Amino acid sequence: MAQGVLRRVRSSSVLAIMSNSPKLEHNGYTFDFVGKVSPELSCKLCSKVLREPVQVVCCGQHYCKSCIERRIASNPTCPNCHTPNFNHFKDKHFEQRIDMLKIYCPHHKKGCKWTGEMSTVKSHLHASQGCPYEAVLCANKCGQTMMRRDIKEHLLKHCLLRRVRCQYCNHENTYQVVTGTHYVVCPSYPVKCSYNCNTKNIKRSELSKHEPVCGMKPTTCPFAGAGCKASLVQKDLQDHLGAFITHHLDLVTKSMDSFKTRADSAERQMHMAKAEVEDLRRQAHSSQSQMERKMRAIARNASELLASCTERQVIAVQSIQALTVNNYTIDSINTPVTLQMVNYSEYKSSGKTWYSTPFYVAGGYKMCIAVHAIGTGSAQGSALSLSICLLNGEFDDELSWPVELPFHLMVEIVKQDENFDSSHSTNPGSSQNPKTYVYFHSDSPQDRVTSEVLVEARKYENFAPHDLVESRLLYYDALMFRVTAESEFL
Repeated sequence: MAQGVLRRVRSSSVLAIMSNSPKLEHNGYTFDFVGKVSPELSCKLCSKVLREPVQVVCCGQHYCKSCIERRIASNPTCPNCHTPNFNHFKDKHFEQRIDMLKIYCPHHKKGCKWTGEMSTVKSHLHASQGCPYEAVLCANKCGQTMMRRDIKEHLLKHCLLRRVRCQYCNHENTYQVVTGTHYVVCPSYPVKCSYNCNTKNIKRSELSKHEPVCGMKPTTCPFAGAGCKASLVQKDLQDHLGAFITHHLDLVTKSMDSFKTRADSAERQMHMAKAEVEDLRRQAHSSQSQMERKMRAIARNASELLASCTERQVIAVQSIQALTVNNYTIDSINTPVTLQMVNYSEYKSSGKTWYSTPFYVAGGYKMCIAVHAIGTGSAQGSALSLSICLLNGEFDDELSWPVELPFHLMVEIVKQDENFDSSHSTNPGSSQNPKTYVYFHSDSPQDRVTSEVLVEARKYENFAPHDLVESRLLYYDALMFRVTAESEFL
């Protein structure tokens, strides 16, 4: 195999050899000659031994072919006798004499001992073995240049493109590929355990099986949940369990005691929660009873009002009386409606408006309140704003327009607590409750609403400062509004 490689090297490197040979240079030869060369064999232009000697006709002087041609191109007169437009011819006799001159190998300074006639230098350089000191290119085209005598060792030991087999799995490829990208994925390549154990020569394909059972793999004590904080590796786990039996039993005992304490606490909390639920149930039952009493009172007031109303008003009052089951009708003096706004913080942060459930005032006018938690106009960001809205109601055909009431409405925010009762909470006259009075008279008329969209009849921008609302009146992120009909003459 090596001899075949060498033959390919010689055949592919002929051009490289010739390019390095002195005989291919321009002008005369630059070989190192054995002995002194006759001066008549030297070119009178380049002073070197004649290469392709020619003789001029005019004076018989000899020159290198390339030298005289360059001279003619620049100056067509004979260099010796200055004859213009002279002729010349190839001198074969001189060429034979020069070919018989003895020379040293062009690589003799590198160590080659060969000498011979100049006509045989090609056979020396291109012989079957070739000059061992001649520069050649690697036959594998790795880009390396070396002396012919070193090519065999290069091909066997140093060429990156030489064919080799992986020493771990016998995969064949170039040395460069095998030791580079192949070693990265070779399943039999020896790798190191990530836990730095002393196991050697672990194959890459077996690493995933080794590491889960590696003695140096970090692990935790089975009693870590009970409080054992030991840092262990797998090979020490059994020794640890044997040496700390008493300690582990103490940890388990303490853990059970702590669990029992927490369980008892949870049971007490559950009983307390049940008691709170029962209290809430009783409060709800009491509130329901109060609501039923109020509904009966409203029905009585409506019946009494029927006796003093006109026929058209009777129809409207009877319709309102039917609505008292929802407790959203104000039909007598000092009988309030309570409206709860929940998620106050969300309305304030989003800037959205909260609209209450609609309610009716005596006579059948349908209204609601609109709360702007963030505030509007000059009060935006500093106070809660309130609007009284008029809606298209079911009894508008039976009512007189513009709206005119024989009383005014009082709208206020009432303070809530755990025992809140909307029927008698907070004195209506208390200065601590934000409130306003809404008037509907001939000097401030409000025409009938003809569309399904509500109309803001009255608006109060600075109704309640935020600091008052959020420090005293807000209860579990909810506000309670109360709307009451009050006589103008009180």
